[in-house]
Amino acid sequence: MADKQKEDNNALFKKLLSERTDKIDNLKLTYAVLAKRIPEIHQPGDNKSDKTTDNTTIVDTKAFSLLENLIDECIFDTLLGVHKDLRTRTSVCQICKTKCQGYVNKAGCDIFGNSFTSANLPSYECVNCHKMYPATRYAPHLEKCLGLAGRQSSRVASRRMGSQSPYTAVNMSEDSMGGSDIEPNSMEKRRRKAMSKVLKTDVKLWG
Repeated sequence: MADKQKEDNNALFKKLLSERTDKIDNLKLTYAVLAKRIPEIHQPGDNKSDKTTDNTTIVDTKAFSLLENLIDECIFDTLLGVHKDLRTRTSVCQICKTKCQGYVNKAGCDIFGNSFTSANLPSYECVNCHKMYPATRYAPHLEKCLGLAGRQSSRVASRRMGSQSPYTAVNMSEDSMGGSDIEPNSMEKRRRKAMSKVLKTDVKLWG
């Protein structure tokens, strides 16, 4: 496992180094093109006055100098970042006394290089029912266990919580019974109102 982790770390470092090297090469290419164009910019034109040419030359020179400083700063930041990554991956952490920065960036694996399947997924304890569930089923179970997934799950969660405590069981059952009686009563009232309106309308028409 240690050799595999070391190989993964080396592969990741080579990838980062390749990306930073490509970036530096692009910056060097840009610098070479600009350096080649500077003599052409400095040459005075035939149809321009000397004053205009001097002003243009000064502006172009300052712009090139500013761009040169920016490129140098980008190269320095890139080299500093690569050096920092290399040092943190090979050095021992002063807090945990391990090489904790040597993580693996690979699809299908965790930061330690361990690959998980459906058979060896980590399990976690539910904070409500204190049962163990795999990581892929923990969030849906917790939602149902706390009564947040729907009306039926909220009733089941209420009964479960009520069964655990003798003082809340009566309250939960009364709330659930009261909630179940609200809908039939309201439906009956609506039906009676609708029937009364129909009867009043018929009486007016036939009266």
